[in-house]
Amino acid sequence: DWQCQCNPGYVLNPDKKSCLNEDECMEENGYCADICTDTEGSFICSCTPGYILSPNGFDCIDIDECVEEPAICGGGRCINREGSYTCDCLPGYEPAENGHLCINVDECANNPDICVHGNCIDTEGSFSCECYEGYCISLDTMLCHDENECEIGAHICDANAECLNLDGTYTCQCSVGFDGNGEECNDIDECTDELRYVQSTS
Repeated sequence: DWQCQCNPGYVLNPDKKSCLNEDECMEENGYCADICTDTEGSFICSCTPGYILSPNGFDCIDIDECVEEPAICGGGRCINREGSYTCDCLPGYEPAENGHLCINVDECANNPDICVHGNCIDTEGSFSCECYEGYCISLDTMLCHDENECEIGAHICDANAECLNLDGTYTCQCSVGFDGNGEECNDIDECTDELRYVQSTS
C-alpha cells in the first residue's frame, strides 16, 4: 500500500494524491509580529514603515531614523518615536506639510515691512536688512535705524556750524556770527555791517 506525503509548506489534497500550498499566515499570522505574506510553499514576515525585521525573521524592531539619517529634519532636531520620528524646528524654520522636515521661514515674504528703512534679504534660518543710506543696523534688533551722522562725525558741516540730525540724513546750520549754507560758513563782520547801516541812515 502507498501513501503521498507533501513537502513542508504544502498540505495533502482531499484526493490524497496531490499537494496544495499551505497558507501559513492563516494560523497565528504565521507567528509574524506584523505582516505575514504567504508564498508558494512558505511565507515571509515583514514590517510596516518605521520598523525593520529582526534577525529572528518574525519580530519587528523600531528604526531610529535620527541615528540612521542625522540631517533628516533639515533645520531642526530629530526626535525618535515608536515607528516614526518628529522634528523640533529651530527658530527661523517651520515644519513642512508632512511634518517630517523643517523648512526655512521666509521672513521677508511673511513680513514685507520688517526692514522699514532697508531691503530685506532672506537667509537660511533668518534674514538680514540691507539699510538705505543714512541708516545702519541696530545690533540689538538687527533692524535699520537712523544713523546719527552728527554723533559719529559722518558729516561735512563747517567747523563754525552746528550739525542737526534728521531721520536718515542731517543738516548743517551756521553758528551765530557766521553766514553760509552750513557746509561753508563765513564770519560776519559786524563792524562793517554796522558802519554800512549808520551811513545809509544819515
